[in-house]
Formats: sequence, C-alpha cells, structure tokens
Amino acid sequence: MKELTIGAQTKEPIAHLLEQISGKQNFSFAYNNKVVPADSLVSVSGYRGTLSGLLEKMLGESYEFKEVPGYIVLRYAPLKLFILAEGYKD
Repeated sequence: MKELTIGAQTKEPIAHLLEQISGKQNFSFAYNNKVVPADSLVSVSGYRGTLSGLLEKMLGESYEFKEVPGYIVLRYAPLKLFILAEGYKD
C-alpha cells in the first residue's frame, strides 16, 4: 500500500479522515457504514508511514484492507485465518 504523511488531526470522524486521504491520493475508499465506525472520532498526531499502518491504527486489527483498481476496500474480518507455510527439504 501507499506511503503517506498526515499532519496532526484532533478528534476527527474516521469518515472525514478517509475523505481527506482519498482526496490527496488517486483512489476512493469503499466500506459498509454498518461495520466501519465512520462517525467515530480519532486523533492522529502526525503520521508518516503506510496507508495500511494508518488504517490499522484507526480501525484496529479486526479489519482488513484490499487494494483494487481505484479503491481501497475496508472490511471487518475479526476471524482472520493466518497460514504460515514453511519449505520442506528432503
């Protein structure tokens, strides 16, 4: 995901921050208002890093983010399954 920098934002609704980010980038966010707390207030005290890192900070680890042409899809996925595959040598 993309790298970005955000100046200090205090008590902004998540939806407003997502609008600011998408306005500066070349994509839109797609999400269901019933599962993404878009009206929840968050504070960002200056951020520099990946978009996925910021989204995880704002929404938590129970969400996943998928990049499709022109969109970043935010999805609530509390029961994610992680599989670690290791190579086997004979």
